[in-house]
Amino acid sequence: MISILILEDEEIIANGLSFALQRAGYTTHIASNIKQAQHIIADTPIQLALLDIMLPDGNGIDFAQTLPNHIKFIFLSAIDEEDTIVNSFHLGSQDYITKPFRLPIVLARIQAIISRYQLEMPSYIRVLHHLQVDTQHLTVTPLGENEPIKFSKNEHKLFFYFFKHINQVLTREQILAYMWDNDGTFVNDNTLTVTLKRLRQKIESDTLVIETLRGIGYRLKGDIHESLS
Repeated sequence: MISILILEDEEIIANGLSFALQRAGYTTHIASNIKQAQHIIADTPIQLALLDIMLPDGNGIDFAQTLPNHIKFIFLSAIDEEDTIVNSFHLGSQDYITKPFRLPIVLARIQAIISRYQLEMPSYIRVLHHLQVDTQHLTVTPLGENEPIKFSKNEHKLFFYFFKHINQVLTREQILAYMWDNDGTFVNDNTLTVTLKRLRQKIESDTLVIETLRGIGYRLKGDIHESLS
């Protein structure tokens, strides 16, 4: 899933953009100032940034020049001076949209940029039905949402064991052996039953299920994709 940074200090505008983009299938991250945006970029794979210019702690144009080369950016600003707009394109901006703007137009321009540059998720991101699985940071996030699912330690370990062996049957004995902590923490049969139940509640959908094969074991049944297409 494409991740988009929204650097905007007006809360109503930021939330409106975020809501519209999430409905269109993108993941969004809101920052109200440059410092917050820097933290997001350091911790999150971002492919596109929507940047205001006049910000509480600096200038969006200056900030754009610090972005990694792989992050494309668009300015959304109330400034409609010709020199500012022309300068933004000289700095590498993919577009310049003046406020007030119409959301359908912003969405269309974003989609055009994503298509033009064939922006893609990082190679360590996988899509498992309604879930985005980050195999580098080991997080699982529902598509269209920003916050990862909160797993317990056992749920987290079990999910990624199933994910590694997607569509393979795992016996209860195999799972128990894997779940045994390196520090010697014992995971008994009852703990596994409870962990399975809670994991199912957090990840299952109509198309993604942990199957119980009676007398044999369990299988996470699903399809992994490298993108939403």
